[in-house]
Amino acid sequence: MKMLIAKCYEEGIIPEKFRHGEWVVEGGIRLFEVKPGLDTLVTAWLKERTVTVIFQGEARDLPLRTREDLVRAYENGWYRERIFDRSIKRGRIHGKGPNVLSYVAKSREVAQWMIAKGEDKVTICGIEYGMMFKPWLTKAELEERRRLEDDSKFWVMALRVPLRVMFHVESIVETAMGRVIKAIPPELDKTRPKLMNLKFELVREAEERFEEEMPIKLDDGEIHYIKFACKNTPWCDTCHWYFHTAMEDCPRQGEVQQEQQPNRGARENTFGTSRRGEGDGSLNRGIWAAAREVHPSASGHSEPSSSSQGNQSRSLVQQPQGTLNAAATVVQQQQQGTWIQQHPALLPLVGGMHPDAFQWQALYQTLNQDPRFSGWLAGANGAMVPPCDYPYSGGQFINPPGGCY
Repeated sequence: MKMLIAKCYEEGIIPEKFRHGEWVVEGGIRLFEVKPGLDTLVTAWLKERTVTVIFQGEARDLPLRTREDLVRAYENGWYRERIFDRSIKRGRIHGKGPNVLSYVAKSREVAQWMIAKGEDKVTICGIEYGMMFKPWLTKAELEERRRLEDDSKFWVMALRVPLRVMFHVESIVETAMGRVIKAIPPELDKTRPKLMNLKFELVREAEERFEEEMPIKLDDGEIHYIKFACKNTPWCDTCHWYFHTAMEDCPRQGEVQQEQQPNRGARENTFGTSRRGEGDGSLNRGIWAAAREVHPSASGHSEPSSSSQGNQSRSLVQQPQGTLNAAATVVQQQQQGTWIQQHPALLPLVGGMHPDAFQWQALYQTLNQDPRFSGWLAGANGAMVPPCDYPYSGGQFINPPGGCY
């Protein structure tokens, strides 16, 4: 039976002609009930092989496909660092939420190693993408864990704390409500630190002494009123704030409807650009390239694939002295009688001149300095600077001097 389960989760092969349970009616609802012993075997197998991966930092808001590529890049790191040999194949991925997915490893040793490590990061193009590794739990186990935490702990959150008062908030909470077990960092994402709301875990007895608002007086007589929320505080799913529900009259009902856009799932940063990675193709391409399966060469090192085919010419970069760095450099190569030119990226206007005209000027100077070509250039003179009012159209010059552009 374990072999059939492994084939399902490792190779995607579901056994045929196998009866997994029977249909029953409970509470007027017809449902399929899995055999108790069979479900126990499947759950035990998944617990041995499955790891819950939680993405943090820059990886938190990436789309699912890009997060999958991050895991593949992480797998490639195992082979490069020889943590696991190549007999360990890639695991399977199952998306679970905005920043969570399940990773089904191909061996129990891999899953145990990831859980023991706890957290790790992948660095691509100079950007660090953090990941946390947790044991996989069933839905019932997650709910039970939350229930136990609710029974043993009580949390409070100080909302929109003024900067001047922030240093004193924990003392206010502990002296008024009860002993603070843990002060939770004010940000979920370490790459975006902020000071705003402060959350604390208190002893269970503190729930009876909870206060929704408490005043604090400073040296100059200034008084601030700090509002607090807990698990029992009403929460509005419309405006995402406390002290009322969506069924009540939300003060921001009209504003929220105007702000909602078709692409509301993509978060934006301070500059108004998307943070899910769709807008930055270069970063996604870097992650995709790092995720490609590593193919070792004869020397044991991976070899990047090349896009050059056949007799395609390679660009030669050469910067002669006396020319501007921004200019394109042309070098004659005795290969199939071709010219090879390295074109830099388009530049901003230089002195009101189009960037291509600016490059043509530098090219003209370079050729003039070579005695082999100066004889057939119009008005050849090594110190001469050609005029820059040549007609320009669609990436090429019309009738350049000498007709040999």
